[in-house]
Parts: sequence; C-alpha cells; structure tokens
Amino acid sequence: MNMPNPEITELSERELDILKLVATGASNKEIAQELFISSNTVKVHLRNIFTKISVTSRTEAAMFAVRTGLVIHPPNLAVEKAMGNGSVVFGQSIESIPISNIEAQVSPTSRKFPRWASYIIIASVIGLIFLIWRLSPGLVLFTKPTATALPPKNTSTPIPHWRKLAALPIARSNPALVAYDNHVYAFGGLFSQGVYAGADRFDPQTNTWISLSPKPTPVFDARAAVINGLIYIPGGRPDINDLHPTQTIEIYDTSTNGWSTGASLPIPLSGYGLVAFEGHLFVFGGWDGEKYRNNVFSYDPNTDVWQERTAMPTARAFPGAAEAGGKIYVIGGINENLSVTVNEIYTPSYDHDDLNPWKTGFPIPGDRLGIQAATIADRVYVFGGETVRSNRLGLIYFPQTDIWQSLEASPTPLGENFGMASIGTNLFFVGGNIGTTYSNQNMTYQAIITLSIPIIIK
Repeated sequence: MNMPNPEITELSERELDILKLVATGASNKEIAQELFISSNTVKVHLRNIFTKISVTSRTEAAMFAVRTGLVIHPPNLAVEKAMGNGSVVFGQSIESIPISNIEAQVSPTSRKFPRWASYIIIASVIGLIFLIWRLSPGLVLFTKPTATALPPKNTSTPIPHWRKLAALPIARSNPALVAYDNHVYAFGGLFSQGVYAGADRFDPQTNTWISLSPKPTPVFDARAAVINGLIYIPGGRPDINDLHPTQTIEIYDTSTNGWSTGASLPIPLSGYGLVAFEGHLFVFGGWDGEKYRNNVFSYDPNTDVWQERTAMPTARAFPGAAEAGGKIYVIGGINENLSVTVNEIYTPSYDHDDLNPWKTGFPIPGDRLGIQAATIADRVYVFGGETVRSNRLGLIYFPQTDIWQSLEASPTPLGENFGMASIGTNLFFVGGNIGTTYSNQNMTYQAIITLSIPIIIK
C-alpha cells in the first residue's frame, strides 16, 4: 500500500468518505444515498476535495485515492484503465442500473470469459429478483405511476414502510425540521406554554434525541435548510398572539452548536416554502402579517445578500417546496381562497435575461391546506394537509412524467403542522397536532426499498 499523501490530512472525515466512494465509481446520487446527505451537499464537498488535492476530474480524484492508499481495488472502470489493471469489478443498486445496461458497462477489452457467461449472470439476476418479488409482496423494486392518484391495492401483507421511533422530547407543532449528516434537527414550534425556543437533534442510528443550544429568537411557522453544515432559519412568527412575522434569519452551526445572524429578509415572512439549491437559499411566498405573498427571494451565504427573483404566478403560504433535477417544485398551499392546488415549477438557471423561469405542472390531487414536500431519488413526496377527521394518504409526484400517485396510509394519523425531512430513502415526521393536542410523534416512512446485488466479473 502506498504511504498516505501529506495532502490527505487536509481532508475532513466526510470528504474522505466521499473520495472513497468516488473511487468506487459511485455517482453523486449514489453517494448522497449512501451517506444520507443531499446531492447538492455532495457537489459542494467534491469542489472542496478537488481544490484540496489539486485535481480537476473524478478520474484524477479516484487515482489519487488509489495512490494514497484510501482504496486498493477501485471498481471504477476509468481508474482501472488508467492504472493498467485488466480486471473489472462493479456493484450497483438494481434500482439504479437497468438490467439491460449491465452488459454494456463491462469493457470489452477487460472481459476474461465468453460473452455467453454474462448472459447467464444477467438471467440469474433477473430470476432472483422475480423470485424475491413473488415471495415478498411488500417489497417495492420498481414503481409504475398511474394516470391519477389512486390508492394502492388492498393487501393482507403488513405494510413494512412505517416505523415508530423515539418520541420528540417536547410535544409541539409547527417546528422547523431539516436533515443533515444523517441526523434530524428540530427547531422551535408551538407547545403548551407558547412558542418553543429549544432545538433538538435525532440520531436514527441510536434512536435517541439530544438537546441543542436554543434558538435566540423562538419562532413557529418557519422552515429550515442547510448549506455546508450551517442551518438557516429565516423569519417565522415569534408571538402566537401577533400575526406579524419577523425578518430575522438565524443560523445554527452544526459543528459548534452555536448561533449567528445573517442579513434580514427583505420583508417579514412566515409560512413560506424554502429550498437550498446550489449553495443558495430560495424562499417562496409566505405570509407577511397582512397578506399572502408571491415573492421569491434568494440568499447567498457567501456575500450575505438577498436578491428578489421572478415572482410566483400564485400567491400563497405553506406550500411544499422541493428540488428535483435542477428544478424547484412549489406545490399547494393556502391563500385567501383557502386551499391552493397548483404545482408551479421554478428553474433557477432561467431566472435571468428576461427568461420566464416558471411553468405549470399537473395540480396536486385534492385540497390540502398546508403540506410538506421532500425529494428522494428525483421524486417529490408530499404529506400533510390533513384535518382531525382525515388521515390522508401521502402522494408521490413523478417530475419526468408529470404524474401523481398515492402512497400507503400511515398506521396512525399524522395530524397537522408536523415537520418532515428526508434522509436517504426515508422520510421523518416529527411533532404536529391532532385537534388541540400537541404531538410528540416521531415516525419514519421508507419510501424506497432497494435490493442491491453486487456483480463481480474477473
């Protein structure tokens, strides 16, 4: 094994993990799923890694990992070729690699057995998948969307997707929830004594909560987003008896457990949609204390500057907002006409030179007064908007086909005003209220069950 390059000491533990995965040939999406972080976070880490080790491509980075002993036998075809190794080893999720493409990913010059052998392997994999699928009706390998959001077929097999986890320490609704580095963070909200100032972090691996440094300005009806380990919480309502929100943005540092402030929002806002995309925050709509807004603002943490963008076609508060494939989907919400069903799609890269960044997707099925949205594998998952008399199904939106489909109902009512965040292929539902009762729920829904079969060809 080569001795570690001195430059490797400049890499953080997270950067080392990502570099090792790059050397295996993993894509940004696969790295994000493996480490339970977003694809955008992976991109930011890769830029930092490339700078620190003075490379300009994934292949060079992978070769660096080999030379410094981080990995010994990388299954990346480009690295194998560059290193002069004739063997080929690769393993990917069956969901992420079509069966028809397995043969195509084996370099002809590296094959050391007859072509018919690969067909036998492929046929065996297909047969194994079919057998597992027949024996496990609850296992989801592929999802074929329907034309409308119809409920799933009844089955006697217990639903394996939902699990109850350790309860939230303080029952509350309207928290700002966000996931980062395989943990769920919950900030503020409403509880029995008013507006909650505390912050808590949940570790799914140990199923435990710990208390964090409280937020300087207690708020509810705010949302949170993370960029480079910093969690941003703009606006929100600090007083349950006052409809007017604040303009303050407060920033939690996950590495120091400390708080700071950034430049104030251009206008006071609560109940907005919030997305972190390519190192910027994007705020959509909301309530300013007097009316529902259609404003769009972006925030650059590097310059601490807000910029007004092209307004949404529909003014509203409490929409679900999620990014998939370079576009941001702003779905549903509430305005003076009550429920809003629009699905408006924003492309940040179009918002310049008089280009219209907005287009309309298929509306969300049904009336939902306030929802939560998150992205898993470039699909948008929507929950919430229930009333005490209704335990509505979750919905999944397929951006590629502009189609909605319903999901399994939760085993118990999720209620209203809960927080939702995603880690890997799991959604987490924290807090909320059922009627006038605050909830300490902490539920998880496994949106995708992935079967991984490593294939080794020598």
